[in-house]
Amino acid sequence: MRVFLATVIFAITFVTVAPARIAHHHHHTSFYRVQLHRIATAYHHPLLSQRVRWHAGRDGRPARWCGWFMRQVFGAGDRALNLARNWANWGRSAGGPQVGAVVVWRHHVGIIDGGPDGRGRWLVRSGNDGHAVRARYRSLGGAIAFRAP
Repeated sequence: MRVFLATVIFAITFVTVAPARIAHHHHHTSFYRVQLHRIATAYHHPLLSQRVRWHAGRDGRPARWCGWFMRQVFGAGDRALNLARNWANWGRSAGGPQVGAVVVWRHHVGIIDGGPDGRGRWLVRSGNDGHAVRARYRSLGGAIAFRAP
């Protein structure tokens, strides 16, 4: 029953809040930020985290789950994308680092939220960064691809 209630609360929250946020922003990255916020909030909210754990159980979230997290953000059904480096073939080339692009390393994947800072690092949000969803400034050294939907 708790899982069902959490799912209903989650759906109502997303349907009523997300479209309003998206309508006020015309830049394509706002949609992805809403999606990222929705997923990140679900991991830390006591009721909504039930919904994410329930979905993870159905999907078989792997121990290394950064690719799985990105699948949730973009609604990608291909389980091969659980492997971070497989994101190098997803979407189209972003032509380099930019806000809203997916950055792919051999063993990690995330989405660029901002940057660069004074040291040339970009703000990257990803799953399984210290076993959590978080955003932090990172060097893009060693990145193998920058992708856009």
